[in-house]
Amino acid sequence: MAKKTIMKKSPVEQSQKTFPTAHPPGEYRNVTFEFYNAETSVEQKGTVVIRADAMVLDIPAQDGIAATLVIGTAHTTHFRGRNSARDRDAIEVDARWADLGDVFAGVWQDENDDLLFKFRLPRK
Repeated sequence: MAKKTIMKKSPVEQSQKTFPTAHPPGEYRNVTFEFYNAETSVEQKGTVVIRADAMVLDIPAQDGIAATLVIGTAHTTHFRGRNSARDRDAIEVDARWADLGDVFAGVWQDENDDLLFKFRLPRK
């Protein structure tokens, strides 16, 4: 009976994670975030920062909606994070999103609503 050879990954290969976006690291300003469900549709402007290990969604307070700062940690196929803004009006947010090519889309759950959301990064 032939012996199976199991290829082991090197320590470097084991430590490398698959990063869930091909977009280059950097800061992307004036990004339009669209939030919607069956009852509502809202657009807000903000900034996206792609770092080596995370994607940050920074949406300042606007139109009576509190500021949101979500630091999405990279998982194999998506990002996930919670609102870490410290404003007194800040609300709890749990967001998950993925890179679908030219658009990012996901689920935004806050203490008031469950919403779908999407955004596109401007070209660098």
